[in-house]
Amino acid sequence: MRVYRITSPHWAGKLTASGISGRWNYEGDYVLYASEHRSLACLENLVHRGGNASAGEFYITEILIPDTIAVELIPETASVQISNTHQSQLITREFGHRWYSSGLSCIVKVNSVLIPREYNFVINTRHPNFQEIRTGSVEPFTLDPRLKTQNPQNSMK
Repeated sequence: MRVYRITSPHWAGKLTASGISGRWNYEGDYVLYASEHRSLACLENLVHRGGNASAGEFYITEILIPDTIAVELIPETASVQISNTHQSQLITREFGHRWYSSGLSCIVKVNSVLIPREYNFVINTRHPNFQEIRTGSVEPFTLDPRLKTQNPQNSMK
């Protein structure tokens, strides 16, 4: 399986987690986030930069996951509850932390909040199977400047 991660130059081509908290992890949980498509990775990255398409230099890293590594799916009941609310983020962060701490699987496939029925992957860098994961291509990634957040008064009608 191939998944994609967009990062600053410091993290490009590396499978190193920062330990910073995110939607699916607490501070100190060393996980990587990746997306099933380059376009979803782009949208996720854009949202996390506040819509600023020119917020710096970025690279896209292809992550190669062997078919021998099982991918866990979140329970259907949990996936229905995922939204961009504070309460949802508390639930997903707690779920992710329990998953990470259990060490039962290396990867969990989670619903994207941005694009329903598309998926992101959370990768546990402390799991024994993590050592089998490799990087593929690493390329500069530049967003089209038209993706910048627009002033609603200046938008086309």
